This record gives sequence, structure tokens and C-alpha cells, in this order.
Amino acid sequence: MRRELTVKTTLAITTTLAAGLWSGSAVATTGSSPDPIVEGVTAIVSGGSPGPIYLEDSAWWPIVGSTSASQPSLFVATRVWQQGRVVVLGHDGMMANPELDGDLFRLNLTTWLADGIPTAVHYTTGHGEWLGAGNLARLADQLDEVGATLVPLPAPVDADSLADVEVLIVGNAWGEFTEAEIEVVHQWVAEGGGLALPGLGWSWRTYHPGRTMEDYPMMRLAAPFGIRWLDGVISDPKNNVGGSAVFDLFYPDVPSFTVEESLSVLAFSHDAHGSLLAVELESDATLRREYVLAHQLVAIPTYAFPDDHPERSTIRDGFRDLLAQHGEFLRRDFAFDRDATPTAGWLRERFWRTLLEATELDENALDDLIAVGGIGEDQADLLRRHRLLLMDNVSLDAIQRSVVTAHLDAIPPDLHNLRFISVADLLGTASEPVSLRGREGGVNTFGFPVGAYAQNQFPADAPVGLADVFSVVVAHEITHSIDAFGIGGDEALRARRDALIERAGPDPMNHLRSMLPKGFFVNAPQEFVASIANQWFTDTRATISLGLSRFAGGRVEPLNQAIF
Repeated sequence: MRRELTVKTTLAITTTLAAGLWSGSAVATTGSSPDPIVEGVTAIVSGGSPGPIYLEDSAWWPIVGSTSASQPSLFVATRVWQQGRVVVLGHDGMMANPELDGDLFRLNLTTWLADGIPTAVHYTTGHGEWLGAGNLARLADQLDEVGATLVPLPAPVDADSLADVEVLIVGNAWGEFTEAEIEVVHQWVAEGGGLALPGLGWSWRTYHPGRTMEDYPMMRLAAPFGIRWLDGVISDPKNNVGGSAVFDLFYPDVPSFTVEESLSVLAFSHDAHGSLLAVELESDATLRREYVLAHQLVAIPTYAFPDDHPERSTIRDGFRDLLAQHGEFLRRDFAFDRDATPTAGWLRERFWRTLLEATELDENALDDLIAVGGIGEDQADLLRRHRLLLMDNVSLDAIQRSVVTAHLDAIPPDLHNLRFISVADLLGTASEPVSLRGREGGVNTFGFPVGAYAQNQFPADAPVGLADVFSVVVAHEITHSIDAFGIGGDEALRARRDALIERAGPDPMNHLRSMLPKGFFVNAPQEFVASIANQWFTDTRATISLGLSRFAGGRVEPLNQAIF
């Protein structure tokens, strides 16, 4: 193991947090240290939109990340695997981009994989690789300067073709490898080969609808090594070159935790700080950064991994233990002060979304979580009947909760996949951004008291239709879930919705919601159905009447929208 993180070593890590960010790595085996990879490197950029990678095995060294980019930002990792070495990168462009210290980093990386200057570096062809002779020309020139060559390795890859290969680059292959090819590459690494796997998870998923990351050919190659690409983009509006995030954090200062390591960080943070944790998360920036990062990373398998992945049960059991031992922070029978301790409020919601998405919610599991979690009667009813959690800092009142329940009761459950409703304005402003991202099926609403504000939901050529703002926003947001799931998941309904938007065009009077600017729904089609819900749930009869009156005036589309 290159890294060994347990509760004991977490103690050592946490007690030195004040001195700086955890390095994330134990002392490496002699000769295998990744120090040479980052020697002289201060910043690199891949070009394009880089994607993150995720560690499933603590034997990996986190090599490249960012101090300011979106999380997770792990971009390069390396490890020793049996007698060989492996590197995974979050964008194939990193093997070609010369900007900043790209040339030095690339040559350092290649040299480390070969455990010295190689005589020849090979790259696979014939599997739909995005990297080939053209965009690897700069690497070829670099290798030529040190007396090495860059050589294609045509498909099929077999033991004979790999016999004399020192370093092999598989440059974001989108075509399939045979099982025999995958096996021979793994065996070659085990016997001492150096394998570079530059890939891009979000790009594969975007262009392969209906398939999963498990189908990505690069994932099939990387699977035994305990690492994966994620379907996401690393962005940094403050530090970028041409919109591409600059990476300026390097080994040994890159923090990235596996699931078990994240659980250890969380457990120790609670053990060490107890009931003071909520306050100290606001005052101790380093503690906060580590605690937030551990929560963000441990959540990823609950929405990015397959349903049968064993990490899900590890997370469920670990979080169930945390809940049992640290109810003073994690139970849902009190609200955090959203002005004094907002980070704690956000993190408790992050905890619960992760826990519920890692748990198979049968009746027994729900009863257990409701009891141990201190979940109130209204919220327990929502969980039991609708499998929905309000992430509201336990701050919505009984009337607001009843509005949510009434809306869900009125909608056939097979039309939506809604499982979480957050109320961000009741959580406050966290000192460190906390993502509540999870599987599809989450929306955000506002915390206005019922009856505090009313708005007219109809245009001037219809009778005034006042609606309570909290209630109509709930309707609007729930309908976003209907649009994405019930309509978006049905080919015929999806086609009809898209045709309605196209036929109505930019003219506001061709829309039921004609008080919005010209071209609004053409530019924001995701708002089309949800916006109609503002009227439908305010006064259904008036919505149809508006469509009829427009029809009588020669405009067909508003009535078509009302019928839809």
C-alpha cells in the first residue's frame, strides 16, 4: 500500500492540519516515489474541459489537483501495481498541451513510468483513440531530444507486440478492446510495464447516451487498478487558460480520499471536536476544508457508481455508525443557526442525502433511520409515503410542509423521480461551498412563509390569478422533476413538448406565460413546462380558459400547451 490511512493515522494528520493541507501520501517504496514527476513543475493545463478522476484504492498517489477549482479536482494520479506502474489523467489533452509546464510534466511522467529514460514509448491505435501521431507530435519531439522514439502499437494488442514495450499510452480510446487485449495489458503491467491512461469521462458519457461509465473502454482497462473517471468537469473561473482550469497543486500536497479514508476523516473530526464541531468548522479553515472534502468525496459513489457497487454498503454502514455516535450534530430534531453555523447546516443535509442514496429504503430501514435520526412526524410521513427528504435545516413550518405534501399527493408518482427538496435560503451561506449533488431527483425551493407574498400568475388578457409564492414555487420546482423524468423519459411526450416549444417560437403571445420576455422559452426550454405549472396549480380552469380565448383570437399554441 502506498498510502495507509486509518483512524490512528487520521489522528496524526488532523493534529498537523494547522501546518498545512494534508499531503495525502505515505512514504513510498524506494525507487517508486512520484517526486520526480512534479520536479520543477509549478502549473499545468490540459486545454478543453478537464474531468476529475476518483480513487477507489489507497495505493494511488494523488499527483495533480487545484487550490481553487471546483471539487473534486483530482486530475492526475499514479501508482505502483505489482511490478509495473500506472498513471491516469483526467483529459487526453494533457499529453499534448505545451502551455505552462506541460512539456516538463509530460517528460517527467514518461520517465517515471519507464523508471528511467525509455528507448521507445508506444501508443495504441485501432481502438478509436483520440491521441495519435498528429497530436502526439510534440511528445515525439521531446522524446527525440532525449534519444527515445514514439512508436504506434497497432491493434490487436498481444503479448508479442508488448514484449519489448517499456511505456504504453492508451490515449482516450472510444473503441472496444477485446477481453484478450485487456488481459494481456494487465499482465504486461504486472510484469513491469509503465501504462499511461489519459481519458475524459464526461465526453464519453455525453456522446454515448444510454450507456454508463462502466462501458467506457478506458474504464474497462483501468478497473483492476482501483480508479475511475467521473462524469463531470473541473472548472475554475479564477485561474484558467482559455477557459481550461489551471492545475497548481502537486504531490505531496494534493488531498484526495478514498471512501474508507473519507469515513476516517469524518469520524475523527467528530471524535476530536464533539459538540464544538459546528462552531469550529466556521473558525478553522483547514479543518473545514478537510471535513467538507471528505463529505464531497464520500458522496460520489452514491450517485456515480453502479447500484451494486460494494462502496455503497460501506458508506451506508459508515454513515449509520456516525449517526448513532454523533447525534448531537447529525440528528434532524433541531435547526442549526444559519447565521452563526451555516456550514454545519449544509453538511448535515449533505450527510443525509448521501446516507439515503446509499441505503435501500425498505420500511425497516426507514423506520430505523427515522428513529435514530430524530426525524419529525411530518418529515417521516414524507419519507414513508413519497421517499422524499426536505433538506431545509429542519426549518420549514408545519404549513409549508403540508403544502409540499399536498402537491406530491396530487401528482401520480410515476411522473417524477423527486427524492430531495432543498431550501438553500434556510441553510445560510456556508464559509466553504458544499455541494448537495446526488442522483437525479433533487430540486431547490424558497423558504418564504405561506401567505407572506402573493403574485399574479396570469397575463393581462386573463383574470388576475393570485398565488402564494411559496406554494407556486413548490409547484414549479416539482414540475421540473416531472419534465425531466416523466416527459423527458418518454419519447412521445418529449417529442410533443419539443414540438410545442418550436411551434410557439419566440412570440410571447403564443405562450400561456406571455408576460415573460420575447424568446424566453426558446432560450430556456427547460422552463417551458415548469412555468405552465405556475398557472395550472394556481387555477386550472383559468389556464384552459386562457388557451381557449387565445384560440378564439387565432392563436392555437396556448390551448395546445394547456391541453398538454
